[in-house]
Amino acid sequence: MLKKIKYFSLMLLFVAIGCKTSRFTVKGEVDSSLSTRNVIKSHYTNELNFKTLTGRMQVDFNDGNSEQGATLTMRMEKDKAIWLSATLGMVKVYITPEHVSFYNKMDKTYFDGDFSYLSHLLGLELNFEKVQNLLLGQAVFNLNKESCVLESNSEAYELKAQNQASVLSKIFLVDPGHFKLRSQQFIKDSEDKSLLVWYRSYQEVGNKIVPEAFRILAQENDKQLIIDIQYKNIQLNDKVNFPYSIPNGYKEIEW
Repeated sequence: MLKKIKYFSLMLLFVAIGCKTSRFTVKGEVDSSLSTRNVIKSHYTNELNFKTLTGRMQVDFNDGNSEQGATLTMRMEKDKAIWLSATLGMVKVYITPEHVSFYNKMDKTYFDGDFSYLSHLLGLELNFEKVQNLLLGQAVFNLNKESCVLESNSEAYELKAQNQASVLSKIFLVDPGHFKLRSQQFIKDSEDKSLLVWYRSYQEVGNKIVPEAFRILAQENDKQLIIDIQYKNIQLNDKVNFPYSIPNGYKEIEW
């Protein structure tokens, strides 16, 4: 019952946000004849194919106690690196398949380690591929390896992972127009944790579909972290580099 109540309340919030005008809209209606397999295949057929991605990322955080915002320069090399830099390099982030690293010049701190920090922050075990997929509107988990059931939904294709051995509930809403995600949700009732990602709007860049704005809501017990992200000036397949070096004398973050 707790899971049903939580899912229903989060879906209400999703619907409220979804009513806002999207910059990029593909008219599509749910085709009831499509099978689970066909929906999953279409999701991966429409996956963003690129070598590099550059642009700006507006990020706003709200943890219930404080609010912060920043505009970051963003560079990605698919399957290899994600690099973020705030104005004047005050904050830099460098993520590769092997590690996560960032530093903050304002308080002279840094972190250099594995994905456990991000996993702890969002309440979901992460790796590079999962982070990359989350940022690009793709399913965090490989749907071809999940036992998914296609549920009835008049607005989107609703995929639910059915795995009795897993304590993690997984729900994906796939847009019937472009087959990118409208949302993906993960609930771990045993620890009262949930992670919900809404993709509010998409944009077209060089005939390819890229997220424009999305919200991440991580919840644990009565604590919430809300992260709003908006992409601007996105370009594909430009040359990129990733200048990154932790300054001397900074204090390592321990958590």
